[in-house]
Amino acid sequence: MLSHSRNGSREENELPNNSPGKIENIPEEGSRMKGESMISGEKLTRNWFFKGLSKTQIEALLGVAQQASYAAGERVVVEGEPAESFHILVQGAVSIKMQMEGHGEMVLSILKQTGEIFGWSALVEGGRSTATAECLKDTKVLSFGRKELENLFARNPVLGYCFMKRLAGLVSRRLESTRTLLVKQIS
Repeated sequence: MLSHSRNGSREENELPNNSPGKIENIPEEGSRMKGESMISGEKLTRNWFFKGLSKTQIEALLGVAQQASYAAGERVVVEGEPAESFHILVQGAVSIKMQMEGHGEMVLSILKQTGEIFGWSALVEGGRSTATAECLKDTKVLSFGRKELENLFARNPVLGYCFMKRLAGLVSRRLESTRTLLVKQIS
């Protein structure tokens, strides 16, 4: 994927949405270096979002994923910008926050657990990021481009249906959590 770097040049090894995080090719299962923190298909299936998907479905998803590394303070997703990628936390910590008119910035959640998901706006047609995801420390994520997921789901509609059904559940949980935070903030 191409994107703009901090200095405005376009580089092939960077993620969309003007993010400076570096993309790495995902090594084959057997070729990973000892101690490397790439998430495995087995570990992915332990996450509620992917639980119950077949090995073939997990492999298909991992086949369109890219691992990206970010330094502390870098933004993976920026509120209001076009949403191009869906992300799974592999290692590190990410703060999810949004701007509230008249109230400044509000932290909605802090993601620390391997397998936590963010950037779901990329899977909504014409989606714009509804929050900013900023790394609290050096972080690795699996990134799934919107177009790549759309193509995968067009070829495998059962996987697409399962994925989008779970995404609807995730969005519902996040909206409820945000609503609760907003009520506390306003009170």
